[in-house]
Amino acid sequence: MNTPAAPGAVQTGMALPGLVIAVAMIVDTLLYAVLPLYHDDFGLSLAMVGVLLSLNRWIRLFANSGVAAIGERVGPHRLMVAAAIGSIVSTTLYGLIESSAVQIAARILWGISYAALNLATLAYAVSDRANAGKRVGTSRAAIGLVQAMSLVGGAWIVLQVGPRSVFVISGALTLVSLGAALMLPRLPREPVAHGKGFRLPIPHRLEVRGFVMGFSSDGVFLLTLVFLLKDSITSVAAVMATAALLALRWLVEITTGPLGGWIGDRFGSRRIAIANGTLLVGGFVLIALGRIGVSSILDLGLLRADRRRSIAATATAAGLGVRLHFVDVDPAERWRRVEGRNHDRGETFRLAVTRPMFDFIETIWQPPDAGEMAALNGVRVMPRG
Repeated sequence: MNTPAAPGAVQTGMALPGLVIAVAMIVDTLLYAVLPLYHDDFGLSLAMVGVLLSLNRWIRLFANSGVAAIGERVGPHRLMVAAAIGSIVSTTLYGLIESSAVQIAARILWGISYAALNLATLAYAVSDRANAGKRVGTSRAAIGLVQAMSLVGGAWIVLQVGPRSVFVISGALTLVSLGAALMLPRLPREPVAHGKGFRLPIPHRLEVRGFVMGFSSDGVFLLTLVFLLKDSITSVAAVMATAALLALRWLVEITTGPLGGWIGDRFGSRRIAIANGTLLVGGFVLIALGRIGVSSILDLGLLRADRRRSIAATATAAGLGVRLHFVDVDPAERWRRVEGRNHDRGETFRLAVTRPMFDFIETIWQPPDAGEMAALNGVRVMPRG
């Protein structure tokens, strides 16, 4: 549903289209952090959670062509308004009705709505074809900013009022997307070819690529990440830790979106797509290396014995081998190193450690004894000289 620039065509910035899709996406993003951890509150099994989180991907794979055909007839403005309404309805259903059938219907509605949001936003972006890549990148950056804030804020709301209520609240917030959609200018509709008759939508290879990358990165990987965090020892609630990590992913998109759009305008979208796919696969390979014999290091203070036992038990339960490395340095040498760090203030410096702070840590530090070293396959590292 491309809408090329034409003489007399209405030009618009990407602030409003970006706001519509960003606000509408709030709950879809939050679902990945909330649903796996609180599935019992929604009356769902873990298997159904997997179905629901992947369903919208399957729907979009086959709905894009049909939605594009509708968009050609009604125009990007009406398509955006309808999609905003669909996102409001699906968001509210998540929180109001405890039924697998209703949750499935809501995810199907969201899948269709998101396909419409994506295509309509793209139509507004390419209304200025010469800067289309930059405009898409700017839109993605705006989406990332809203998602990062809503993830952390949504997780906090979950901890205050519960997982179901957060979706009712978000449904009300999603009304902002409808208001923004109504304010959008109307772009000219493309000529519609008649007489072709009905044809089943066949996904384009670009849509298949988007599905595979989204299913693997936003689906399988994120769901696995949530379960790993759930079973990890952390100083914050699992939902908040998950939300923070997902927000970090969106923050990366904020910084790279405009740059990627500019690169796309300059070198072509095909090269960018190949580079993105290569980086994604490379990232998965690096993560997998930790599961096939390549060791990983958890570099923490671990001052107390009970904390070290908890970390070791978590790793053992995950089928990982554990080895404790004890850097055995006397207090005088440790303080000398701290003073040097305070003085040099290198790239990793964050805080000047005073002598009272150092002395306090010494009072809670529990060096591993012989029994703990044996139990954790410990290695004692001595300073040189």
